[in-house]
Amino acid sequence: MVVPFAAGGSIDIPARRLAGELSAKLGQQVVVENRSGANGNIGGAYVAKASPDGYTLMFSPPGILATNRFMYRNMPFDSDRAFAPIILLAKSPMVLAAHPKVPVNNLHELIAYAKASPGKLSVGTPGIGSQAYLTRELLQKSSGTQMNYVPYRGAAGSGTDVIAGQIDLSINFTPGMVAPLQDGSLRGIAVTTLKRSKQLPSVPTVAESGFPGSRPLPTTAWWRPPARRRRSSRR
Repeated sequence: MVVPFAAGGSIDIPARRLAGELSAKLGQQVVVENRSGANGNIGGAYVAKASPDGYTLMFSPPGILATNRFMYRNMPFDSDRAFAPIILLAKSPMVLAAHPKVPVNNLHELIAYAKASPGKLSVGTPGIGSQAYLTRELLQKSSGTQMNYVPYRGAAGSGTDVIAGQIDLSINFTPGMVAPLQDGSLRGIAVTTLKRSKQLPSVPTVAESGFPGSRPLPTTAWWRPPARRRRSSRR
């Protein structure tokens, strides 16, 4: 099972849980392999070229399957033809989180602070073109702010650095962020879904915070290469 992002992130965590369940049910080991880079395109290209025999799977967020084609000039695969869906496994909001040293408690305060200090705040996401990256761009455009962008190869890197105070803010799917948000290592600013997350009930939505036009960018899907059609022989 290929995870096209670095180990320990919000995509990797549920993938490894699924692999463990599958190993028990199938009676054979399901190995998780992380192939990160290019917002998932490196791992996606590996799976796209794999034999369609059912032994190579991809655990993927929406970018590789839907939005990367609009972000990259040259894609190494055609996602419509390279992959076939198996199941929509989960839905997860993006969460905007801040290090406690950042003097803001909500989205209004964050925007006011960012406007007063253009380019001072740093924001980390799992890569250019990712759902987190697009969320950041949309937020900046909607609020008229400018924040420094710090790209990572996966959610684990940006999550670790924001907890350590190396960057000010991080935008990620919730699985890798719940624990530090609950124990106070990070401060939740907003989630992107239309309703609050059951795991983070105290964190308001972006819409609640004054941006009603915001729409969620959720979902994590599990995909495999499609079977190739055999060419019919003609005499």
